[in-house]
Order: sequence, then C-alpha cells, then structure tokens
Amino acid sequence: EADNPNVLTDVQELQAASGVNLVQDIGNTLGGELTVALDGPLVPVPSWKLAVEVYQPDRLEWSIEQLVAAYNRQPQKGVTVALNKSTANGLTYYQLLATGGSAPSNAEADYVFIDGYLLAAANRSLLDSAIQNRATGNSLARSQNFRNLLPQDANSNFSAIVYHNVSGLVGSLADGLQAVNAATPEQKAAINSLRANSAPGLIYAYGEPDKITISANGGLFGFNLDSLALPKVIESMTRHKPK
Repeated sequence: EADNPNVLTDVQELQAASGVNLVQDIGNTLGGELTVALDGPLVPVPSWKLAVEVYQPDRLEWSIEQLVAAYNRQPQKGVTVALNKSTANGLTYYQLLATGGSAPSNAEADYVFIDGYLLAAANRSLLDSAIQNRATGNSLARSQNFRNLLPQDANSNFSAIVYHNVSGLVGSLADGLQAVNAATPEQKAAINSLRANSAPGLIYAYGEPDKITISANGGLFGFNLDSLALPKVIESMTRHKPK
C-alpha cells in the first residue's frame, strides 16, 4: 500500500467493473489448504508451483474470467492479459498470459482444477509434471530427506510448514554464474557460503488457541530460529498487542 496509496480504490473500482466480490466470489470458494513450491531452475523464470483447495471451482473460474475482462477494459494500462483455454486428458487447462507495456517476457501462469484443488504453475510443462507426480504418488511426503526432518514425537499435524532442499538449485546457479564470470569475488564467496549451508531443512508451526509454536530441524541456510530471533520477535509482538 505504501508503493500505491490508491490500492484500495483500485480494488474497489475493479470489483465494481467486474461484478466480482473478492471475499464472496473468491475468498469463500477456497478451502484451508495451500501449498507453494519452487521446484526447478530459478532463472530465467522461477519454477513455481501452487496448489490451493477449492470448494467451488466454477464460481472461482467465473470470477477470474470477469476480473481479467474488467482489467483489459481499463484504459491506459498498457499491459493486456489473455486467458486461453485448452482441453487434454479430460481436463480444461487455463493459461494467463500478460503482454505489452511493462509486462516481462514469459509473464505466464497456467492452471487447472483437479480433485478439489486449483493447481497452478509458471508454465504448462511444470503443471503437467505436478499432475503426474500427484497421480503416481511421487509427493513430498515420500521424500526420505523430508521424512528424516519430521519431529520425533510423530506430531505431524502442522498448521504450516516450510521445507527447503535447494542444494541442486544453488549449485547450478553458482556454476552458471562462475562459468560466464558474472560474479564478483565477494559474490562468489557468498554463493559458496550459501552452497555450503544449503542442506535440507524443515520449519514447522502449530497453531494453538492462545499461542503459535514454531520449531525447526536442519536450520535455514546456516541460520536457526534463535539466530533469526523469531521467538523474541513473536514474543515482542504478543507483549505489545493492543487490548
């Protein structure tokens, strides 16, 4: 909001132009499960994937289409968003593609509704791999690196988790930068330090009626929760919470 003081006005205008209520037509269609992953190269486009539980996929898709149409009707935007559809294997695939103006190249998002979820990814190939992995059971829950980091008390009913295993990504990025001599000595040292501290790690949180408990196994790129001072920050926020 600091970068755009008119953001609330813009949202209200977009709702009025599209006939979409963001709370009722989007928020109320979603469930409580959300997963975001970075699974592949970081450049030139980050290989992101997303899965969110959806109760009313038809209503959500209608809302997306109305918002895209309303956005494109706004004058002097420069950027145009195309919503393309295709079918394969009994599924309807959707592609959002931004072009023109300040839109970066490869400004794309692909998504599909399947088994009560909206699956989205940076491109169709990533989306197809996510669907295939789900069908074959090749999921994070079967990763031995992930399972080794789970708490020993077997309390896996997390409210939220953050798992990272970026050694391959960091290594390929570092090798690419060094191959073209695109990094300064200081940057190379930082990359090597990151590579040395890129072992798998798991941060997990439990939401309770009166508190949030956060724990970690494996650290976070050489840090841990104590060195990041997260407990102290949360304690301070709780202490100064308005009554």
